Amino acid sequence: MHKFVAQISKLAKFQARSLGYNALLINQNRKTDRTNLNKHTEEWLKQADYDMGVAEFLFKGAKYSYTVFMCHLSIEKALKGLYIQILNEEPPKIHNLIYFVEKLKLNPPDDLLNFLVILNRMNIATRYPDELEKMLKEYDKDRTKKLLIKSKETLEWIKTQLQMPSDS
Repeated sequence: MHKFVAQISKLAKFQARSLGYNALLINQNRKTDRTNLNKHTEEWLKQADYDMGVAEFLFKGAKYSYTVFMCHLSIEKALKGLYIQILNEEPPKIHNLIYFVEKLKLNPPDDLLNFLVILNRMNIATRYPDELEKMLKEYDKDRTKKLLIKSKETLEWIKTQLQMPSDS
């Protein structure tokens, strides 16, 4: 695991230098008015956006299993930010996306809920792989591209759940 963290760190630094930090956060303020967000929620969302940028970078480098891992991590962090915003408490240190959906009483569209269940299962396979070659075959370019697109869609949906009512 240490080698993975070191690799991600190197890739993230390279990406930040190559693309500029703002390119990683390009969608950060797109659909969410963040003026009323808890500072901890804001931090979780920044990290979720950054991790999605890392997932895109890894995909371009054909590191598909790590792309899946980073997609899960991005969604997990966004849900933890939502957890803080809604429940006003620190989220538990767990990785189960479905736990957060249920605890927050979220009602995602069926396709996103189904995707979250799938991504949740994939996280176990990428976090604790039984066999590297098998995992590398399972997460090919086409499958990972679809997963990356759906992850971005899910991240944007989570952000819409943070929108605050307008005072007007």
